[in-house]
Order: sequence, then structure tokens, then C-alpha cells
Amino acid sequence: IQIYDFADVMEHMTLRSFTVEEGSRPSAKKIAVAILDSAFPDEERVRIAADQAKEKDIEIFVVGVGAGASYRELTIVASSPFEDHIFEVESYDDLPKVTDKVKLNVCKDL
Repeated sequence: IQIYDFADVMEHMTLRSFTVEEGSRPSAKKIAVAILDSAFPDEERVRIAADQAKEKDIEIFVVGVGAGASYRELTIVASSPFEDHIFEVESYDDLPKVTDKVKLNVCKDL
């Protein structure tokens, strides 16, 4: 499969990444963490792909990096409640500032 943009990544993840063939266990919780730093070229495709992932019980956490990642677009991808699934930093150098928060929220129900 060729990947061109974030919608392609989401579609591939939904269709392939959580399959037994790819090493997933049927009883394991499905968790994805996306790090985004720019606007989507096709917001509607991303919305559809994210909705399909959520319908397959994939819980999506999102880290927005810099001014290129708008909160509104992060809400398109992230699972709800957003306060538990969306994190923002100013630069990639700042990712360690949210690492513990992300880990706590990812592992909350495990």
C-alpha cells in the first residue's frame, strides 16, 4: 500500500495495523498515537478515516506540534473526551513535556 498523506495513514492503520496478521491480539485494546504538525490537505478524507478507525474501537491520542496543528483539526482525529486525548506543544523539542501525560492517559484503562 502506498501512503501519501495522513488520511492514507489512518486508512492503513484501520484496515491493517490492528489485525492478527500484523501481530495484534484480538482481546488487546487498540490504541494509536498521532503526532501532527500541519494542516490536512483533505480534511474530509481525514474525518472519514478517523471516524472509521473509531468505529473499529481504535482509541486515538493526538499530539499537536507548533502553530501548524490547529486544535479544531486535532479534534477531528482524536477520540473523546478531548481533554484526555489531545496534547499540544510548541515544538518537537517540547515533546518530553507531555510524554508522562500521554502515557498516563494511554494506560488509564489498561
